[in-house]
Amino acid sequence: MERAAVAVTLAHIPLSDICSVPPSISTDPSPYILELTGIHKHLRINLCLQVPHRNSCRHDVDTHLRSDAEDHAVENASVVDVVRPAQAPNMAPSAVAQPPSGRCLSLPSAWLQIAWTTVIPPKGSSWMFMALKCNSQCCEVLIVLNIGATSDLTALTDLILSVMAELRGSNTYPPQNAPLSEGPRQKKPKGEPPVVQEIDEAQFNTFLDWAVKNGARFPKIKYVRFPLEGRGGLAVDDINADEEMCSVPMNMLIWNQTVRASQVAIAAKPLLEQANIGTEEQQWSLWYVYILHEKGRAQTTWLSEPASPPSFWTPYFQILPEDITTPLSFTEEELEMLKGTNLPDATRKIKIKLRTIYDTLFPALFESHPKLFQKNLFTWKHFTWAYQVFWSRALSVIIDNVQQAAMVPLSDMLNHSSDVVVSYFSEVHSDRFILKTFSAVSKGYQVYNNFGPRSNEKLLLNFGFVIRDNFADNFFVRLGMSQQDPLYHSKNALLTQHNLGFEHYITKRHSNSIDASLLNALRITLMNEAELYFFRADGEKRMSTTGHIFVSPRNEWLVFTTLKKLLHNKFSVFDTSIEHDKKLLEDKLNEAQWLSVVCRLGQKEIIQNAIDHSIPALLAEFNRKLTQFPGYREFRGTASKAGNKEKVTPQQSQYEQWLHSNATFHPSVTFSSVMGERRLVTTADLPEGSDVITFPYKSVISAENILQDEINKDLSDILKKNKGIMGEEQILLTFLMDNKRRNNSKWASFFKTHPPLTSPVLFSEPELSELENTYLFEEVHQLRMEYEQEAQSLFSLLSEMKLQDPSHNLENFLWARVFLESKAVAWEAQGRVESVILPLLPLPVHKYASLSRVTLPRESNMKIQTLVGYSADSVIMEGTNGRANHQLFLDCGVVMENNDDDTLSFVLNLGNDHTRKREEILRKFDIGMEHFLKVGQISPQLLSAVRVCVMNRNEINAFDVTSAASHLNFITKRNELQMVETLTGLLEGMLSGYATTAEQDAVVLAKTNIHKHRRLSTFYRRGQKHIIDSALSQLLTHHATING
Repeated sequence: MERAAVAVTLAHIPLSDICSVPPSISTDPSPYILELTGIHKHLRINLCLQVPHRNSCRHDVDTHLRSDAEDHAVENASVVDVVRPAQAPNMAPSAVAQPPSGRCLSLPSAWLQIAWTTVIPPKGSSWMFMALKCNSQCCEVLIVLNIGATSDLTALTDLILSVMAELRGSNTYPPQNAPLSEGPRQKKPKGEPPVVQEIDEAQFNTFLDWAVKNGARFPKIKYVRFPLEGRGGLAVDDINADEEMCSVPMNMLIWNQTVRASQVAIAAKPLLEQANIGTEEQQWSLWYVYILHEKGRAQTTWLSEPASPPSFWTPYFQILPEDITTPLSFTEEELEMLKGTNLPDATRKIKIKLRTIYDTLFPALFESHPKLFQKNLFTWKHFTWAYQVFWSRALSVIIDNVQQAAMVPLSDMLNHSSDVVVSYFSEVHSDRFILKTFSAVSKGYQVYNNFGPRSNEKLLLNFGFVIRDNFADNFFVRLGMSQQDPLYHSKNALLTQHNLGFEHYITKRHSNSIDASLLNALRITLMNEAELYFFRADGEKRMSTTGHIFVSPRNEWLVFTTLKKLLHNKFSVFDTSIEHDKKLLEDKLNEAQWLSVVCRLGQKEIIQNAIDHSIPALLAEFNRKLTQFPGYREFRGTASKAGNKEKVTPQQSQYEQWLHSNATFHPSVTFSSVMGERRLVTTADLPEGSDVITFPYKSVISAENILQDEINKDLSDILKKNKGIMGEEQILLTFLMDNKRRNNSKWASFFKTHPPLTSPVLFSEPELSELENTYLFEEVHQLRMEYEQEAQSLFSLLSEMKLQDPSHNLENFLWARVFLESKAVAWEAQGRVESVILPLLPLPVHKYASLSRVTLPRESNMKIQTLVGYSADSVIMEGTNGRANHQLFLDCGVVMENNDDDTLSFVLNLGNDHTRKREEILRKFDIGMEHFLKVGQISPQLLSAVRVCVMNRNEINAFDVTSAASHLNFITKRNELQMVETLTGLLEGMLSGYATTAEQDAVVLAKTNIHKHRRLSTFYRRGQKHIIDSALSQLLTHHATING
């Protein structure tokens, strides 16, 4: 294959100075260039071109399950893995080219993956992956690139430098005064040569004779038995890097055509087709039948004599092990030891699918072909054995220009090591399968294959072994998103747009084990309606150079808390601790038990590492990013206002004493008077992630604690008797109504000190009229109607219980409902969730503050953690959680001035002229009629929606529905002017609907003696007007530009 010479400049260093490029590169007849290697200063570059689509030295046991997403439980794409570049995060399958060669490269697991989102293939390249190995002595970079004739190699080298600088935490590279790396070519043996045993088995010697007789070559390998690993290859002479280890003629391989042509496959195929089993599943099933039949033709302990005359491959099948220790052969008790990992579910799903196949074939084949299918050979147990043989030994090989499964006698008998680099390929001109090593092996040491960087789950499920402290180990995470979420389809489309899915992996890296793909998927699934709306407008601008998207501070904090909660919940599934498992490994365990303990221990260590290191690192990094926001810098400047000494009222003092007795405070947190208010303040620096207050369950207001309250025993006894007919929320509401009148519970000091609620739901009708023509006005009336119906239902129930009290009235119920809505948090423990009220007085609110309420599994307390750091003498604040003012007003009775999360939502209604073409355009570009406005931001969706709605007949007929969405940015000058005029009229109409003008609002707010309710309503109303005024100003400017 003809090739152009490669010329790359790396930091103004010609690649020819770094790598020794063979002169024959342009005329090299081989269909590949595997490696160009050289050293320049302290940087070792391996440039690998045209790495094939499949690159593992083994098939995967769960590959056949790929059609079912739920069965994709132990897929490994989170470490350096060229096995399936199509399934790597943020890499579309269509981007993967299939090179013509059959070469495959396996990489040592000591290489780290760089986040896919930072690796954008240069122009002209179909895909690329990079890996970096750094230590105090050297830095090695591996670049795998399917390069095209028009590749932008300058962009590639710039990318290499920027990624390396990022990982090194420095703007300069390489490190100074660092010694050179030996690299894999100069790999030296570790320790003394192993002690081995000769294999003195007649069948194995017969197999070796058969292999040599048929043309197999392994001149420097002797097959022996190793103490721990069993059979394997021993180097009887030095094997150099780039040297062939072994090779076999292609006619010794068992491949798809061999299987399909066999009598057993021909007999089984019609049954599989009639059972409606998928094409790929049919092919695998034929393999199982064929393997078992061939085993029967060989000498086996399963039969008193061979099932039929021997075949060409009988010597090979005679030496295959009859016991394979994968989870499929575990007992239920042994499988239970893997609880908490993905393996129990994955194993059971495989067994269910395999059993379906087995029942499809048998006993039908026993009756139709009794001579081919002997009952004592084709048992369920032996069928699962055949399955394990196939998935543990099959390779992916290119035969007749088609990549397919094949069993390769001899080469499949080398053991696995993650520390070697090997390549296997089918050589067309010599008609041979060749296995080469790129890691030198000294005489007397074991010769290894490399199955690829695999997690212990995959190693155990595929091959029946695990590696303690496996660098390639990972933990599988499947995210969830309810299809009942009204934003489900929009979020799903956004995930697809960014090549993100629900299945992710957490790796073993110390503080960087959580990839950008997982974080980005969480960011999208956790968006609220407004965030999703504005992200769709400018999402591309929010992608950082490191591949992370940014939505909002609220979203980022929610990602942090969700991920932390997910990891703690995952860890809680395990029945044992890390320390317990480490001690178990010192005991005498059988093979299955030892494998299970090592596997689950690795999973726990990954989760614990993520909790201890990666999660805090994410929070610290986000706090560093927050300093870029002017609002955050203002928050940090205004927070430090604590320390005013003012007299404390008896009620406040009593409450604070009670709280200190019933909750645990951070040593640097206390109460202090600030501007006439009692606040939680810091006495020293409080880092992000600190526990501000910890509430034990007994101190919170919950249905269970209300029933146990000895102070208000009369109420608690009545409620206890009727616990079966009252829900937890009804108990809480009844208690709140009763407590509002009497206030004689153990939480009395909290209620006495709590300030009046200021939610508009509790406003009088005259007060509510201040909000007329706002979105909030309609929402409050709707809520009141719902609450009134709920109150009547509760009052009827209380009447049936003979529990009638003057406190049971609508006014008290509305107060109780609002109190519960504003204060309730979810307490999760022992698999159940209940609403509780934390007896903590309201805190000041700020956008850039954030407090998280956390209940950890197996702990009976709730921690209030700060997600931002505070300096000494700062007031601890509650976050707005990205809420617009109407939501803050409803939830907390608070309105924030200059709230840049504030939105104005409305529905477009521009007449009934909705022709079929107009509706088709709106549907094609996913443009709805519900929209949001923010200060300084009119979204493209809104402008496009109005443009479509004001199209005239000519514009509609001329518009190409198949065109790009950008064609809606401008249609015609007439249309653009009409759009501005229509939207301006709509907004001016909204503005005129308010009862007061901006000037009148300013006069009201200037007064010092107005009621708090009116002040809040005026602030809210003024914020909505400010959004409209901002949009009108933008439209005016745009109108001038059009006419310009």
